[in-house]
Order: sequence, then C-alpha cells, then structure tokens
Amino acid sequence: MNILPKTNAGKWAVRLLLVFIGFFIFMQALVMLGQEGGETFSDNLYLLLTFLSMALSGVSAFATSAIAIIRKERALLVLLAAFIGLLFALLLLGENFGQAH
Repeated sequence: MNILPKTNAGKWAVRLLLVFIGFFIFMQALVMLGQEGGETFSDNLYLLLTFLSMALSGVSAFATSAIAIIRKERALLVLLAAFIGLLFALLLLGENFGQAH
C-alpha cells in the first residue's frame, strides 16, 4: 500500500483534505482570538464563511476520495481523506437532521 496517491482523483482528495484541515485550524484561531457565535448560525460572518468553506472542502474530500477508491486508488492518504470526510459528513447530517422538533 502506498502513502501518496497516484491517480488524479486521489491527489485532489488529499488536497481537499489539506484545505479542510487548514480551514479547521483557521476557525480555531479565530475563536482563540475572540470571535464568538451568536443566537443564530449567521451572526458572525467570519465564523460562518470559514465553517462553510471547511464544510464544502470536507464533503468534497469525501466525495473525491470515494471516486478515487472506486477507481482502485488504495493510497493511505486517500483512505484517510475518505474516513475524515465521512465522519464530517455524518456530523453535518446529525446536526441538521438528528434534532427532535
């Protein structure tokens, strides 16, 4: 098993995972610098845009890595991108559809 991907889809999955991690770190830095959430999801524009960018890159990393795996990519970083992306997608689904109304 290789660590680095060989296919184009695999390389994009790893890039998107790195972007996801970068936005995650940036969001944590914003919170450490004093940015706070509010009553609604869109009260803080900086956190909102960072979270939406992080969510888009995380779900895209999952989708791209799934395509790469279907096309027989077996690199460790692609499998990691699929795992982290899947966990994040499940977190998003649980937050949005798991609440009792």
